[in-house]
Amino acid sequence: MSYHAPAGKVKRKQIDLDPLTQFFDKGARYPLKGDDPLNLGGQKVFSAAKITNEDGLQGYLYIVLGGEQYDDVVHMLGNSYIFDSSLLVLMVALAAALLSGLIVFGLQTRRLRLLGNVMRSYASKGSAGDMSIRFPYKGKGNDEVDELGVQFNVMAV
Repeated sequence: MSYHAPAGKVKRKQIDLDPLTQFFDKGARYPLKGDDPLNLGGQKVFSAAKITNEDGLQGYLYIVLGGEQYDDVVHMLGNSYIFDSSLLVLMVALAAALLSGLIVFGLQTRRLRLLGNVMRSYASKGSAGDMSIRFPYKGKGNDEVDELGVQFNVMAV
């Protein structure tokens, strides 16, 4: 019935009503795309409302979401050297953070893995009094892993 757009912008005077009927259907899957009145071949996400009066349905209020300004921003970002560079820097930073996290985790759990290996080795081929399979405690540190290692050495005697 009518539209609001600058003169010469609207390329279609009518749109396909199938997306509108799907929009008002309770089982519709979103996002729905409908005809873009500003582009003959394009479709965009839309919102709609029924316009009624005492005589019944008079028409629909059809609003295209993400109009030309949105398209301009997306196009500008798609061709932006700064955006591409920022994305590359972000990806490199994430990869470096992941790699450094894995290295730190490996360093933090190295002695615990050593204690586990000593215990597995003793369980598979050790015997009481076998002094060759021991946790290498040098008396320097005194944390939980060292305490476990010393207690294992005591029990394995």
